[in-house]
Amino acid sequence: MNVTISREARRWRGGHRVLLAAALALAGTIEPSIGHAAPASSTARSLRSIVESYSPDDAKQAKQAAQDAFFEFEGSVLDHDLAARDPQLYRQLEGEWMRLLAAMDGGRPQDQVRSQGALVLALLEHGAATAGAGGSVFVDSLLVILREGFEAILIVSALATYLVRIGEGSRVPYLYGGAALAVGASVLLWMAARSVFVLSGADREALEGWTILLATGVLFWVSYWLVSKAEADRWHAFVKSRVERAVGRGALFGLTFLSFVVVFREGLETVLFYEAIAARTRDTSDQSLLVAGFLTGCGALVALCVVFQKVGPRIPMRAFFNVTGGLLYFMAFRFAGAGVRELQEAGLLAQTPLALVPDSTALARWLGLFPYLEPLALQAVLVALALFALVQTWRRRPRVPAATPPAVEPRRVMAGRQ
Repeated sequence: MNVTISREARRWRGGHRVLLAAALALAGTIEPSIGHAAPASSTARSLRSIVESYSPDDAKQAKQAAQDAFFEFEGSVLDHDLAARDPQLYRQLEGEWMRLLAAMDGGRPQDQVRSQGALVLALLEHGAATAGAGGSVFVDSLLVILREGFEAILIVSALATYLVRIGEGSRVPYLYGGAALAVGASVLLWMAARSVFVLSGADREALEGWTILLATGVLFWVSYWLVSKAEADRWHAFVKSRVERAVGRGALFGLTFLSFVVVFREGLETVLFYEAIAARTRDTSDQSLLVAGFLTGCGALVALCVVFQKVGPRIPMRAFFNVTGGLLYFMAFRFAGAGVRELQEAGLLAQTPLALVPDSTALARWLGLFPYLEPLALQAVLVALALFALVQTWRRRPRVPAATPPAVEPRRVMAGRQ
C-alpha cells in the first residue's frame, strides 16, 4: 500500500509541474498593470451616471446599462485582483450589484435605487482601495492556489483512494489525466481569450455557470453510484470481482470526466487570479515570490492528497463509500447554487429575491446558498432526488433471511431432563 501511495504522490508531482509551467508562463508574459484607480473610476463614473438618471419609466434600459457596467468591471484587472485578495468583499460587492440590477428590473422607486446604487459605489471604491493597497505577492499567490485547488484535490484524491481500495489502482492515471487535461484546457482558453477571441464578462460568467452545472450533474451521479456500492458492501460482503465488473468503461469515463470538469471549473479562475497577481509584480524578485507562493501551495495540496490516501484505506469499506458519496453530493449541492448564480450574473436567468433566506457570505461560500428563488429551486430538486435515490437503494437491497435454529428432537430433550 505504501508503494502505491508513493507512486500516486509522484504522479501528483508530475501534474503540478504542468501547473508550475503555467505559473511561470503567466509571470513572464503578462503586461504590467496600469493600476486599479483608472478602471475603478471609469466604472464608478458610468454607474453613478446611470443611478442618478434612473427613472421607473425607463427601468429596463437603466438595468441593461448597469449590467453592462458590471461586465466592464468583471473584465478588469480590479475584478480579478479583488477576488483573489479579498473574496468576502468581492462577493459582497457582487451581491449588492445584483440587488441593484434586480431593483432596476423591478421598477423600484428612484430613492430605493439611488440608495442601493450608493452602497454599490461605496463598495466599489473600497474594493479599489483594498486591491491597490499593495501586499505580499507570496501570500496572495499561496492563498489563490490553496483556495482554488482545495475542492478539486479533495474530490480527485477521494476518487483515487476509492480505486485503490477496490484494487483498481492501475486506473488512477485516468483520473490524473483528466485533471491534467483540464489544467491545459484552462490555460489554452485563457490564451485564446487574450489573443484569438474576446471573452467578455458575461461570456465568462456563462461559461463558468454551465461548467459548474455540468459538474453538478456528474457529481450527483457519482455520489449515488458510490452510495449504492456501500449497500452492496453491507448485504453482499462486497466481493472484489463484483466491484471490478462495476468499474467498467462507462463508470471509468464518468470518473475521468468528473475529474476534468471539477478541475476545469477552478482552472480558468485560477489563471485569471494569477494574471491579476502577476500584473502587480514590479521586478524579478516579485515574480520569484509569486512562483514560490504557487509552489508552496502546490506542496500543501500534494500533502493533503497523500494524507487522504493514507487515511482512506484505514476507514471501513462501507463507511468510506458513504463518506465519499456524501462528500460528492455535498459538492453537487454547493455547485448547483453557484452555477445558477453565475448564469444569473451573466443575465441568462431571472433573479427573484427571497427575504426568508439570509444574505450571508459564509452561507454562499461554504454551502452555496443564495437568497434567490432560482438557485434554491435547483438545490431543492437535488435534495428530492437524493431522498428518492436513497429510498430506492434501500428498497432494492437484498433481504438476508434470519438463520433458523436447528430442530431439537423431543426424545433427546426428555432424556436430558431425566
